[in-house]
Amino acid sequence: MSRQNPIPIPAADPGQSWISGEKLEKKSRTPQIHDELAAFCLRLQSIARLCDLNRSVQADQFKQISSVRKWTWDLSRAQSSTNSPD
Repeated sequence: MSRQNPIPIPAADPGQSWISGEKLEKKSRTPQIHDELAAFCLRLQSIARLCDLNRSVQADQFKQISSVRKWTWDLSRAQSSTNSPD
């Protein structure tokens, strides 16, 4: 069974950036790769923050939904107890 990789992998050219695909000059290759790696790490941190925010929002929504369900259940229970004939 073959599995296709969704991320294109560039050819192994030591003078080419693996993120931008631009040709790098020999003397400036290390600083550029460092800058690209730093930018990539910042993007990963941003994604992690968004995931944490999403998790927090989902937890808040779950609490709100739970409290609304409890409130409506309490309300319907109160209404049924007042509507039942004694």
